[in-house]
Amino acid sequence: MKNRSYFIGGPKTWAQAITNWLGPRAYWLASHRHDTAASAWTVIAMSHRHRHPEQSASWRFAVEKSLQHCRARQAFLLASNETPLGPFLIQAAKRLQIPVVHLHLPVPDESLADWQARMQMVLACAAPAEATDIQLWVSPIDASLAADRGIDTHASAPGPVAEFDSIPLVDRALMALADHVRLISVNPGSKTERLIRQRLADPCFPAASVFVAIDGTIQPTASSAQRGRQSTKGIGWRDPTAVDDLLARGAVGWLYKPPIEALPMTVHPSASDREHDRYSISASACPSTLVPRFAWKRTKPDWSQAWPYLSHCTRARTGAWPDQSQVGYYDSLLAGDSDVEHESSAFETLKRILLQSRLIASQRLKRASQATVSLSEVPLQDLLSRRQFQSHLGRWDWEPYGLSIDRRWIAAHGGRPVLYSSEAKWTELALEDRPFFQPTRDAEAPNRSDWQDEREWRVVGDIHLAEIPFESAFVFVPTVREAAQLAAISRFPMMVITAEC
Repeated sequence: MKNRSYFIGGPKTWAQAITNWLGPRAYWLASHRHDTAASAWTVIAMSHRHRHPEQSASWRFAVEKSLQHCRARQAFLLASNETPLGPFLIQAAKRLQIPVVHLHLPVPDESLADWQARMQMVLACAAPAEATDIQLWVSPIDASLAADRGIDTHASAPGPVAEFDSIPLVDRALMALADHVRLISVNPGSKTERLIRQRLADPCFPAASVFVAIDGTIQPTASSAQRGRQSTKGIGWRDPTAVDDLLARGAVGWLYKPPIEALPMTVHPSASDREHDRYSISASACPSTLVPRFAWKRTKPDWSQAWPYLSHCTRARTGAWPDQSQVGYYDSLLAGDSDVEHESSAFETLKRILLQSRLIASQRLKRASQATVSLSEVPLQDLLSRRQFQSHLGRWDWEPYGLSIDRRWIAAHGGRPVLYSSEAKWTELALEDRPFFQPTRDAEAPNRSDWQDEREWRVVGDIHLAEIPFESAFVFVPTVREAAQLAAISRFPMMVITAEC
């Protein structure tokens, strides 16, 4: 049976500060332990710099050290699935058997009475959870709650209140309810930086409770030189003087020195020399044909019409593999070493496809619910010449890595060109046609991306490479060295796309 505690103002001794930050609220705490509220809760904070965690080993190492610090001091992790880093932290804490306080926010526009009724149902019906899982529910704001306990609702957090209140509730709640904050990195002017400064300026919070990670190196800065001393550098901090500023405001420096292999490396978009060496092979071991150069025949006037292939470009991994669960993805990051950074490249994606002998279908960015494999009928030279970096997605749209498959084989196995049309056309389509539909920009959706230039084909379900004849496909990469590596596992010819083509 869980121990259930009801708090008004906050479950910590600095309830007045919590009310200042979050407004008058109630809190339900459900735990197997009697000492949950009195135990130290730790928040691991950082600005959301790393869109794709598999591409940065240094901050994963810092997270691991932070959690080890929690376990050594028998502290709890306070986290929420509603933050970008939250699911990763929760899974990491579970692996280390660290108790996790799961923060749950109220439903939008929910009244206090509705929230209390919902809590009664949740607490009555909740299935027994692991001893390390603790649930903390936060109520909607209600001034009557403060009156019950004599809490001053006129007190406010330091600084511009309107700007402070504009920060999402989940971020403010995590920072306000934590006994300790371990700050890994921060972007200047970010909500994380504003919250840290607010907490350090508020005397209601415990002293020396914000720990700032520094990497142990000493680097001079212009401002520190004027003060006659040198400056510490934070992990991934864009402005080293920001560390000095937080230390001057009362933060505690956390000396952090990652091992050399955990430091970020400058890697070729496909693979580094170190990565090439890991998979170097002898030419005699290659079962496939290596063609050092692909002849584009630019002068042929009808080349665009004569191009007989459909191409599938691979990209760097962003998140879980298509056949990997989210928990499995987090586990792979936590169990991996610095080489996980390499495994996120477009080269490694192509290598994985060849090893599995399968192009895995995906439903991402498609209107229909069926998973499909996408290919383009645009000649490969033209396709790669128009590649651009998509900043909103954090990746290139086309990479010089992938497979080209004879369109006759694709057509014989159910592949079809995509139907580009307005959203209104969707309801008129037969069910078997919907996987091949892609809505276009129109008057009702003027900001929608227009994908017609891709001239896409789709195949419903996975494409099993073992079914494709040797002469009906080829693998393309930008360097001879990469082609030599993949030739050992490819059953298709290797085409090298050179700059001269």
